Amino acid sequence: MATQTLVAEEPPADLDLVNAALAYLAQLGRQPAAEQRWTAGDRRYLVGPLIVGDPAWGRDTPAWLSEAVQVARLGLVLAGEHEHASEEEATAYLMAASLAAPLHADWAALYFWVAARVLARWGKVNEEEDFWHMIEVAAPQRALRRDQEDDLRRLLCDIRRSVERHARLSHTTCTTTPPTQEGTQK
Repeated sequence: MATQTLVAEEPPADLDLVNAALAYLAQLGRQPAAEQRWTAGDRRYLVGPLIVGDPAWGRDTPAWLSEAVQVARLGLVLAGEHEHASEEEATAYLMAASLAAPLHADWAALYFWVAARVLARWGKVNEEEDFWHMIEVAAPQRALRRDQEDDLRRLLCDIRRSVERHARLSHTTCTTTPPTQEGTQK
């Protein structure tokens, strides 16, 4: 009797995404929610578009950042986050906005702060300090002021709501066509 050997297949792409999202949560020091309860908003958030500060510049979002957004979204949903978007999404949003017009100094500082964190998290710079050195900032901003924290929180909520609002879910519905009136007499 011949023995069968199982050929190990590559893990499905969905599994890779889940593993990446779990690793993302670990980097943030967060855990997946003990009980997963996905809302309709969560489902829309996962499939929704990338919201950018100026659509004319949306195509200039780096591919790695668009992919990071997908991982971050799943990570947040797994963690039970239902209100806020990710810092990755804030980075993409502010990047496009900054390309369209100069940002106010407070928003520019917030953009640099969040971009430093995102670039370090995704290995685009070794650490946040490298980002500050790269853009030649004499006094790096290591923390946000209270008003900047509030601005970031509002931005993350606004982005999340916009993603959910603009999402297009594919619906699998069975439609039946009504019988035709052919052949009937009036």
